[in-house]
Amino acid sequence: MLVRLFRFLLTAIAVFAVVWIATILWWQSINRMPTTADIVTHLFLLPAGMIAAYYVIRGALDGIRTNVSDMRAMRTAPPSDGETPADTALADAAANDPTRRWHAPVLASAVHSTHGPGAATTLAAMAGQKRPEVGDALHDGKRLYAAPIATLDADVDATRAALQRMDADLDWQDEAVRTVALASDISQRLLTEAFARYPGLYPMEPVAGTPAVEPIRLVLTLLLPRGTSPAHQTVAAGFVRAQLASLWPADRITLEPVAARGEADTMLLLDRAVTTLNREPERIVRGLVAADSLIGAQAVASLRYHDRLFGPECPHGVVPGEAAAGVLLAPPLASFAAEIGVDDASMPMRVGRACVGRLDAPADKGVPRTMVLANLIGQTIAQMQPMQPETSKADGKDSGDADAQRSEIGAVVADIVPHPVRTLEVARVFSDHFPEHDLSADLLQVGTACGYTAATSAMLSVALAHRLTEERGVPVLAVSAIDAQQRGALAILPPEPASRATDPAANEDVEAPPASAAA
Repeated sequence: MLVRLFRFLLTAIAVFAVVWIATILWWQSINRMPTTADIVTHLFLLPAGMIAAYYVIRGALDGIRTNVSDMRAMRTAPPSDGETPADTALADAAANDPTRRWHAPVLASAVHSTHGPGAATTLAAMAGQKRPEVGDALHDGKRLYAAPIATLDADVDATRAALQRMDADLDWQDEAVRTVALASDISQRLLTEAFARYPGLYPMEPVAGTPAVEPIRLVLTLLLPRGTSPAHQTVAAGFVRAQLASLWPADRITLEPVAARGEADTMLLLDRAVTTLNREPERIVRGLVAADSLIGAQAVASLRYHDRLFGPECPHGVVPGEAAAGVLLAPPLASFAAEIGVDDASMPMRVGRACVGRLDAPADKGVPRTMVLANLIGQTIAQMQPMQPETSKADGKDSGDADAQRSEIGAVVADIVPHPVRTLEVARVFSDHFPEHDLSADLLQVGTACGYTAATSAMLSVALAHRLTEERGVPVLAVSAIDAQQRGALAILPPEPASRATDPAANEDVEAPPASAAA
């Protein structure tokens, strides 16, 4: 509010100054002695009218843009008779693309939030609708609402010392050190969990006298906070590699540090990983780890400066938190599954391709715009259906399958923090798509219990959805709506039927597009 008022005052002062200078110079050039009417008209009414005209014209243009966007959205809007966006032409076109049904086995997932390591404690906190409490999170005597990981304090000094030994010229703020420590912890726990489930995953050296086999490689993408410099990314990746050396041979690890550009980047990176594993199935496992910490003086000051820190002065702000989460994916190859020891009792869950879209304007105020998110969820559900022949579509069987898939969804995990517009947006879409589900029990909001963790929140929703799918044995959707404009959705699916999992041709019925065709 203060920013908008300040901007308006600057605009008004600038307009009045320009008009006054121009008018006075004009009067001097024609040697005119202004009357009272001249002064009122030229020095007051004229600039005031110009300002009013500017805001009227801008409002009209905004209205035109909104109407154009609404008209475009109407082409993919659900009909009024209750059909879902999955039945529209846009969703149907996506459903008819065979590559949209690609998936990848999830070997392991890991979560570490303010509620402790492990998904179970975080899910329990979300189900119990626990919220972050006020405390001295920064250890400076100033109390604020925050969601820190208390056990992380003991690792900060050791992690900072290790980072400074790697590059003494870099300055590491507290929140950056905590982020790296969390990323390292999740990376190690991902491998530990995967080894416990699938002992054959560890890249053993070939035994003498046996045919040489290409060793399994680990490709790990680190999603770091927005604004992380390339130098800090490199050092962070080196630190994580060093910590993983005791679990995986360092020469078989490829680390890809990435700084987040949007808060739905997790969905984009997961979609890239699933596509790569299907297009180029090799003896490679791919992991994605996201970590972020806002428990630091610089991060809190930035939130306060941008009027985003929750408190009495900003009731619609965010609660700073810290968390990390990750998943480890395998190629969808029957031979690889047999090699690492997958059996009927340890069949992995699967992650489908992500559907990502973007609003035409930030959803920060006004009426929630649900069209984009509704279409993305509709497309995600459509991807869960098996391909139908044209004759079946003509008989209307595909719509029945879509309804069946929709009813199988066990829950939705959303990355949102409490927000007057986006919370309502997600709730409306959930109620429209899943009217038989309980809004308070089956729509789990990560940010409500874990605080604001930027792009890591979407990774939390994916890892928690994986845990819920394991527990309930039904598909669970992970939804990203924390970003002002980006939206995303993907499905975590139960294990594939044994008949397809053991059939080497099960995933070869889809011809892979050329490498130049981006997913």
